[in-house]
Amino acid sequence: MLLKDQGDAALRDGRFNDALALYAAAAQGQPCEPRLLLNYALAALKLCSWEVALRAATTAAEVLDGQGCDAAWPPDWQYDKGTSFAHAPPQRRRAAQPRVLLAKALHRRGVALLALGRAEEALAAHRASALAWPCRGDQAAAAALCAAAAALTPEHLAELWAVRIEAAQAPLLMSSRDGRLLRLVPMETRLAPDALRGALTLAASGRLAAEARNLLCGAWRRGMEPGRAEVALVRAYAYLLASRPAQALKDARVAMGYGPKSGGRCCWARALAAHSAALEGLHDNLIALLAMQRAAEPEFDFAQIVYPSWSPTLHKSAKDNLMAALAMQRAIELEPGCAEFAEDLERLHRRIPYEQAELLQASGSAGLEAWLAAEADRRVPDYKKVWPKYYYYYEWMRERIAAACGELPAPVLDKLLAQDATELDTRLTYPKAIRAQAEQLSEVLQRDGPDYLATWRPPMLTWAELQQLKAEAASGSALEGPQPGEQVKIAAARPQAIISAAVHVEDNDSPATFKPDSSALPFTPGNGAEQDGAPKFTEVEDDDEWLEGVV
Repeated sequence: MLLKDQGDAALRDGRFNDALALYAAAAQGQPCEPRLLLNYALAALKLCSWEVALRAATTAAEVLDGQGCDAAWPPDWQYDKGTSFAHAPPQRRRAAQPRVLLAKALHRRGVALLALGRAEEALAAHRASALAWPCRGDQAAAAALCAAAAALTPEHLAELWAVRIEAAQAPLLMSSRDGRLLRLVPMETRLAPDALRGALTLAASGRLAAEARNLLCGAWRRGMEPGRAEVALVRAYAYLLASRPAQALKDARVAMGYGPKSGGRCCWARALAAHSAALEGLHDNLIALLAMQRAAEPEFDFAQIVYPSWSPTLHKSAKDNLMAALAMQRAIELEPGCAEFAEDLERLHRRIPYEQAELLQASGSAGLEAWLAAEADRRVPDYKKVWPKYYYYYEWMRERIAAACGELPAPVLDKLLAQDATELDTRLTYPKAIRAQAEQLSEVLQRDGPDYLATWRPPMLTWAELQQLKAEAASGSALEGPQPGEQVKIAAARPQAIISAAVHVEDNDSPATFKPDSSALPFTPGNGAEQDGAPKFTEVEDDDEWLEGVV
């Protein structure tokens, strides 16, 4: 039996010392055998012989790399996310064996480097292993990559992100005003490279300690680099820690816009938290600026630096804290167990009005958003509001229907308003007619339901019914509002609606003898209404000269 086969048997039985000795003896005769070197490195790792494992794994990786194993994975094998390499077709597994060996060599090299405390080199090795592995969804490679990233120091993590931020905001070749991924920061607020790395180190030591690592590992597992949203988020925290919340707010909005969304809204809790912190920082900076301006004035009493009644600008910016609380509430709804978000939200509750804080606690972000929308709509002047079509007509008709019939079910009221305007106005002139129609519609609603009522066509007033209503109106019992003799007295107090008259045409009438029926008009000729602007009706004489006479 060959020495390698004996070493493999000892390794399977757990006799790691014997396996290590057998592999060492076999490696002297076959120093460039990849499988032998990989098993040699594995046995050394089991015995915590990090230097031996590092040499064996590095040699195996160099041999495999020299054999051309770094070629891209064949693109004609389509696999789902999370599919392991064992589920690949047999012919693909055989073709991918060199790449599998290379990925294992890089992985074992990274484990040895991490154990020796060389976290930066270990991260590079694990990243190369994740790229070389045929199936990008391999969980073992992803776990090793995350373990190597967790061992990075804040300074090295800050350096990794600083390089990517500088590349993202590097000027384009065709436009020096725009960056490759992010907009350029104005010169007056741009951080120098050393200051940027210092701010990133603070962020990597604090709130972004886990997020910065996860973003890098998540992108590398997919064989990509962090995108616009990830880089914008990290830059937002850097400028936030550098006390430049205006730029941080811009970057937080980019992260919210390009980050994960659900239903068209940002569902990335960390981006919402950055947006909240930037808004809160803007408000604090404004308070400090106004305080310094007032302190420079002569005879200034420092007791006046209190929140917030002495500055209109401060009143206008007080909404920043409210929006910050809303963003933080949405963040904690996405990650309910985050103690950091809960602490920030508790602080923001003390910085917003008591009523809004109670609303936020009782109804969450949805309640505060509804209140903000109602408040914004209330502040818009009427002439700037977008009203529905025929808004004032429908409001006037609703008032008249309510005066004649009282409160009606919503489907009945909608059906009354949907009918012909002349028909509705004629019925409203005679309250008995509108009440009869409302009762009829209510019966249909109770019997057949609202869906049937919406398509049901109510009968219109007949000529006989209209004449009967006119006769009752002559006795003063059916007309709506004041009697005709009283209309002239109140004309100056309120405008009267001009209701179109119903026109009746006899069968033997000629087109020249059509006469308006003045009995259906609230303003009839001869009652003095012409003085108040009502139209004046002139009867047409039944004469041939009306058509053929010389004018």
